[in-house]
Amino acid sequence: MVATVVELDQQGEVLWRLVEEQWTEQARHDTFVQYCFGAGRLAAAAARYTHRLAIQPGDETARRMRERVLFLSMQALTAASPRSAARRFMSSPWFVVVVLVGAALGAALGIIYGARL
Repeated sequence: MVATVVELDQQGEVLWRLVEEQWTEQARHDTFVQYCFGAGRLAAAAARYTHRLAIQPGDETARRMRERVLFLSMQALTAASPRSAARRFMSSPWFVVVVLVGAALGAALGIIYGARL
């Protein structure tokens, strides 16, 4: 499988320039990350913050925002997993309860209707 690089679209580029103009303004970072999340471009956002850290290793804003973007990426992957909901249900105590109730109900119906035959 070949990985593809996700780039910012035109709107993302505009928002990134606004972030760079006022780096300390948190609202601009929030707007940029929210846009990237909605547009499916979190990888591009992570790359921008990583590049900033490569240039300025001590930049706490870049480090914090990159961590936030990575967290959102992991959340998006977990939520998008088709197996995650089934796996959560099958590992819950409710799965055992549903199976046991179904088995008991089946046995009871078998006894009741079996006796009539």
